[in-house]
This record gives sequence, C-alpha cells and structure tokens, in this order.
Amino acid sequence: MLLAGLLLGWLAVHTEIFYTDGLRYIAQARTIDRGALSKGMFHSVDHPVYPLAIVAAHRVVGGENPDDWQRAAQLAAVFAGVLLVLPLYGISRELFGDSRAWLACLFIYLVPFSGHVLADALSESTFLLFWAVGVWSSLRLLRTAKLFWLLPIVMSSALAYLTRPEGLVILLSLFASLLVLPFWRSLEFPAAQARCALGLLIVGGIAAAGPFMMLKGGISSKPSMSRLMGSAPKADAMAVERERPLEEGQSTAKTVLLAVRALCRAVARATTVPVLLLAPLGIVAGCATAMGRRMWLYLGIMLALCACALMRVHIMAGYCTPRHALVLAWILTLAGGAGLAQLAAWAGRIAARFRASSWAKTRVETAFIAFALALMIVFTAPALLAPIDSGFAGYREAGQWLSAATAADERVIDPKGLALFYANEKGYTFARLTDGAHDPSVRWLVAHEALLHGPWDYCTFLRDLVGDRQPVQTFPRHATRATSRVYVFDLARKDMAAVAPAAEKTLQR
Repeated sequence: MLLAGLLLGWLAVHTEIFYTDGLRYIAQARTIDRGALSKGMFHSVDHPVYPLAIVAAHRVVGGENPDDWQRAAQLAAVFAGVLLVLPLYGISRELFGDSRAWLACLFIYLVPFSGHVLADALSESTFLLFWAVGVWSSLRLLRTAKLFWLLPIVMSSALAYLTRPEGLVILLSLFASLLVLPFWRSLEFPAAQARCALGLLIVGGIAAAGPFMMLKGGISSKPSMSRLMGSAPKADAMAVERERPLEEGQSTAKTVLLAVRALCRAVARATTVPVLLLAPLGIVAGCATAMGRRMWLYLGIMLALCACALMRVHIMAGYCTPRHALVLAWILTLAGGAGLAQLAAWAGRIAARFRASSWAKTRVETAFIAFALALMIVFTAPALLAPIDSGFAGYREAGQWLSAATAADERVIDPKGLALFYANEKGYTFARLTDGAHDPSVRWLVAHEALLHGPWDYCTFLRDLVGDRQPVQTFPRHATRATSRVYVFDLARKDMAAVAPAAEKTLQR
C-alpha cells in the first residue's frame, strides 16, 4: 500500500491534464455539491458513487477553482487506488497461495496503464475497488461454501454497479457459476449450498440494485449500455465515439474481425505483451486442484462475459479502449504475476538437481524473480512515471489564456471541453457544436490539430468555422512529437491588442 501510494501520489502530482471523461464526473459532483441530489444521483449519465467520493474529497481539499475540483477528483481516485491493494492481495492469495500473492498483486501496479488510470480523475479506481472486494468474496464463497460470504458479495457488487454499470458482471458471473457447479461433480462443490446461494443471490441482488434501477429508469442511461442491451441503434458512421469512420456497406465478418482486433489491442495495452505471455502459466498452475478449478470457472465466465460485451460495444458503437478492458486485463495480469512465480519455481527445481539442497532452490527462485522484476521496472519506468495525459497539456494553457481574454458576454467552442473547464467559462463542446455555430456571442474556438485535420464530419465542421483564419495563440509554446498543438482562433477577428497583455500575464503566473 505504501508503494502504491507513492506511485499514485507521484502521478497525481505530475498530472499535465486529466482525461476528458473526468469533466462529466466533476460536473456531476458539482451538481450534487450544490444540493441537486435527484439530478446529480439519478438523472445524470454516470452512476453516482465516484461523484459522491469527489464531493467528499472536495470537502477536505476546499476551494472552488477548476484546479481544486481536479485535485478532489484525483484524491478520491488515488485513495481508492491505494485501498485496492487489500482485495487484490486477497484475490491473489485465494488463487495462487501466500507465497505468490505479493508478486501477482505487484504486477498490477507495475503495468504503466494501470497506474495512470488509477491516478486520473476517473471512476475506474473506485469501481475496481468494489469489483475486487466482490471477486475476493466470491472466491471465498467458492472455496468455503459458507453462505455468509453472500453478504459482502451483494454489497460490493451493488457499490460497483452504483459506480459503473459493469459492476453487474460480478453477480452475473457468480450466478452462472452456481448454475453450473451442481452438474460438475468433479469440482466438489455441495449442490445444496449452490442452490441455496443461487436463490439468496437473486434476492439480494434485486434488493440491493433494484431501487436504483427503478429510480434511474433502467440499468443505465449510458449510451454504450443501451447499445450493448440492444435498446439503442448502432452509432452513426461518423459518430464522435468511433475509433474510425464506419465504411459504407461494411460486411458483418469484417465488423466482427475489427472488434476482435480492437479487443486484443485494448487488452495488450492494459497488460503488456510479456504479462499476457505469462498469464497462461499462472492459470494452469491455479487449476491444479478442484478448488482452484471452481475459482477459475468463475473467473473464466467473467472473462468471457467481458470479452463478449466489449466486442458487442465495438460492433455497435465502434470503440473498445484499454480502460473498458481493465476487468479482463487485471485478471490476466494477476495470472501473469503467478506465471512468473511458476517459472521461478521451475528454475529452482532445475538448480536443485545440480545441487541437492533447499538453499540452492530458494536462492535461484529469489534471484530469478528479482532479475525479472528489475528488467520489468527498467523497461516500464519511463512510461510508468510519465506525466498523465501529457499529450493534451496545451488545453490547460489555452484555458488559462482564455480566462483573461474572454469577456463576460463571449462564448467559446471547445469540442473536448478541457479549455472551457480551466477557463471556467461557458461554451459548447461536442454535444452542442451545432448550437455553437448559431450563437452570435461565440468568439473563440479551441481545438488541437487532429480535430482540424481529421476525416470526421465534425472535423469538416470545425474547418468550415475556422475558414482561412490563422490561430491567435498556439499551446504549448514548445510542442514535442508526443504533444498535440492546441490552437485558439478568434472567430470575430477582433483586435487582440486589448486582451493579449492580460492573457499573457495570466499565463506567466
């Protein structure tokens, strides 16, 4: 936990800019903080637990500036990210035993993508905390067959669901496992206990999550969940969320192939290829006993459900990011840590053949693991400790400049919304671009270079707005290859002499 706290604290302090989804969570937290509980908790797109955590952290941090709310959001995420060590270690102990649990748990924090997500202003760390508690409790139920464990399973699953709709995967996976176990006698789980647990799980799940679903008017109001459930049509060919424009007349076979490819890319980035190669060794070692096979039946069902859901979302909405694949990726990452321990054990046995002593076996295992971890740290450290979301750092500077340059009656078009957030100004983002084009009070347009040169309809829309204008400001001042240039255009072509000096002073401060 100390190491996790140091890592996530470092990343939070060295955040260039947070991921754009954090804008929704902070806006929802502000709504709740103002006392609009019904709107903030039940009538927002996102589920309320993480915004409530932001509100709690904001009471500690204080302040009403954008940076204060960003700190509160990251504090809530980092706090959950540190607490995650406990259930992750518990999961690892259940699956791989005491001697390998620490290594499996450590692997989660050595993967660069994990740390960056856990320290960002995102709901993943809060969701994964409750998810991990639910998985650990489920594994305890499958090991002991004690119905007491249904209580923490239902509670943690409900909290995971109230953070993100994916939290339902805990109950669905356990439900499917309890259906199968009575018919798979070699797994040695009492059939009577399985039937009783199944009934209690259904009742408990409905009691815990049902009231929120009734108030929400369904499982979730997120567009991705609606498309997953089939209650909404496919995203438009040029929809903002798509990774690439949908080709006209694209065949079903190609659509599925692209979904599989996107899933593989997402999992590989969220785990790294070496960890993926080690994962099968950990899984095979964990399935050596009937109890281990019961647990991996449960996790295998969860992996299959997550993979199918991610492919379905890609087919319907055109995206599958590493963030959405974290449940799948983390199970494989834990297995990867155990796989490294298995390799070390084999190396120790080979060494013991040449020198018949437990001393040789232990020392070789220790040296093998130490060398592998040192190698992993050397290769991952630059990415692991890199500033969060540094590629869009120019939006922060653009927002600071706009806060001084924008008059009270002027509006800004900022598709990503980040400059608007830091400027604390009103304006138009992706959801209302057309409205912004017809608003006579709009003066400024902020966009990074990819938005102005891309193939999408909204890129054409922005190019038409800009016309032949040249940017009045470009951020950051000294861009690198890994940093997107953010341009500020004056759509009114007003004289900048009056506003530039004040903006420059603000930027320098």
